[in-house]
Amino acid sequence: MSLTPEVEAARSRLFELIGRNVLRYQHLELLLKQLVAHSDLDFKESDVETWKLPDFLAQKTTMGIITKAFFGQVVTTEPKESLPKETNPDSLRFRLRMHLPVGEEDHQAWVKRMARLISTRNELIHHSLTRMKIDTVDGCLAACEELELQGAEIAKETSTLQSIAKNWLELKSETLRRLSFELEQANGDTSTGPTRQQE
Repeated sequence: MSLTPEVEAARSRLFELIGRNVLRYQHLELLLKQLVAHSDLDFKESDVETWKLPDFLAQKTTMGIITKAFFGQVVTTEPKESLPKETNPDSLRFRLRMHLPVGEEDHQAWVKRMARLISTRNELIHHSLTRMKIDTVDGCLAACEELELQGAEIAKETSTLQSIAKNWLELKSETLRRLSFELEQANGDTSTGPTRQQE
């Protein structure tokens, strides 16, 4: 069936928005995976040579599963449990954890927003052809309007996660700089200079 130029133009815009939102969903998922992977760094001196981050990027972990881990490990309403006592005092252990405590109401609201995004993502990926009426201008425009709203929601959550990741990276980097400087001071070496707060 031949399509009018108007329908072709509306379809082109529709396909552009579908592709944009798919890529935005992938970006959101990658951020979630990175935040969960970096939320608990734990290794012993004997593991330094072999230790590495959990490879969430290589695992076939669904967005639903990684979101559940995010709200179980990173953003929770409960305080983090205390670290277990080291059974071998002669073994040096390094652990750095990220935890973002929020109130119950805010936590539930955030969980619901992410659940809605996961649902709309699944609709977009698996059911677009059966839901969208792409043979008419009106059908394409209605789908475009829906995708614009969806894209705005994805962008908002992505911005929130990017802010968390940025703050965590800065805090982690500053903590490691301070630790390194203090250890070197204890060993009589001050050549690396103070941390930014000490300057």
